[in-house]
Amino acid sequence: MDRRHFVKLSALGSVALTGCLDIENKKTALDFPIHASSNMETGHKIMKAVSIPSTQTLQTETLIIGGGIAGLSAANALNSNDFLLMEMDDELGGSSGAKTINGNLCSQGAHYDLSYPDNYGKDGLSLLEDMNVIGFDSIKSQFTFKDTQFLINEENQETCYTRDGFHNSPIKSSVNKADFLSLISPYVGEMKMPTRLIDDKFKGLNNITFFDFLDKYLIHDPQLISGIDYQMIDDYGANCSRISALAGIHYYACRDYYGGNKPELFSPPEGNYYFVKKLYDQLKPEQVKSSSIIFHIERKNNLYYSKYLNTQTNIVQTVVSKNIIYAGQKNALRFIYPQYHQLFKATNYSAWVAINFELENEIKGPLKWQNDMLGVNKNLMGFVNSGTQKSKDKVLTMYLCFNPKERIKMPEIMANPSLIVQEGVSFLNEYFNTSCEQNIKSAHVKVMGHAMPIPEKGYLFNDRNDQTKKDNFYFSGVDNGRLPLMFEALDSGIYAANLINR
Repeated sequence: MDRRHFVKLSALGSVALTGCLDIENKKTALDFPIHASSNMETGHKIMKAVSIPSTQTLQTETLIIGGGIAGLSAANALNSNDFLLMEMDDELGGSSGAKTINGNLCSQGAHYDLSYPDNYGKDGLSLLEDMNVIGFDSIKSQFTFKDTQFLINEENQETCYTRDGFHNSPIKSSVNKADFLSLISPYVGEMKMPTRLIDDKFKGLNNITFFDFLDKYLIHDPQLISGIDYQMIDDYGANCSRISALAGIHYYACRDYYGGNKPELFSPPEGNYYFVKKLYDQLKPEQVKSSSIIFHIERKNNLYYSKYLNTQTNIVQTVVSKNIIYAGQKNALRFIYPQYHQLFKATNYSAWVAINFELENEIKGPLKWQNDMLGVNKNLMGFVNSGTQKSKDKVLTMYLCFNPKERIKMPEIMANPSLIVQEGVSFLNEYFNTSCEQNIKSAHVKVMGHAMPIPEKGYLFNDRNDQTKKDNFYFSGVDNGRLPLMFEALDSGIYAANLINR
């Protein structure tokens, strides 16, 4: 195929989604409590900690900074049991975090994964097998999930709302969709995870945008590109004009989604916090410290002196270590260890807001697990319905994605979260074509200013460990040249640990 079209699409990737709704004209009374949380106060906490003297020194071989999936998997993979893991938030999880609502966990971040083909990285598969999370199904030639009660059956998986009605998917069935899938199909089986295993012959696709790749081979229509853009924003934080072709192709070809060996969809009520709990349960509790923010690192005589503030007690202590695995957000390095911040200056992050709407009564309407909302608002992704997840509570979790330039809105949302909750209610009202507010018991807002690294062209295959491992300083996390996916985070932690183990 090399069929060129004549009308060029915009740099935004075809027809832009509509802007924000006029909230002022859609206001309804919010007669329920609103709770908001964010980890965006990191800089303020660091500035406060600098003036507090250290009261104690701890010794360990390896200090792990960050208690998300990358940091926890690194801890699990270390040969030596002499380590400490520090997490700045009160709870572990990072972008796979969860909120306790009514005594039950509910996802506020990454909320699903899919069964794994047998060509995925053996290190990650082995760790998940050891934790009894997955087992190999020889008939399907896939590693499938042991907790089958959290599988979402195919008929309940997805619906897509647009202003012209409901559809099965953001990409409607059409001749153009068939051509698009034909273009992608040769890459199925080649787009491995972790992405570091992808064959060199495909790496040139990292240097062009997904839009340019599609533009070269396909005649597009606005609906096709709008659907692709929605899916790219949902998983990667940016549309196809911004992400690399390799990232876009990987989304559609890393599993046999459209063939005869479709993956299982795994989504517990707590989302990917499920994996966080499994990883944590393998460790000794005394080696994991939450509410502990590392704010200064200094290297002396081949040892690292890392100061941390316990945000619950306001006590500062110092950890002396031979190694550091930095699994936290890399933008914070400008405060903590500035000499390595420059390695990540080109990384852009999308900001996310999650709103858990706890329901008093179920809202009648077309509910699936994933309820996409396309063309309603440029930030809105839709919402997940806990009713499909074997949850004890009725919760609708809405997700909104913001581009890096819109991060300045995050403090405003934290200062007055009722406005974004109001907007979220207006979206639910449109989806269900009814007034939903009388069914809502409470709303819980989570603001994530650096939620997802955007895999722009040139982003992948840039492991900074190649530059820092000589100094016993190692990086893990998906913002170290990885796709923002659970298996990538898992592998990045194992990979960093193995550099120490070797």
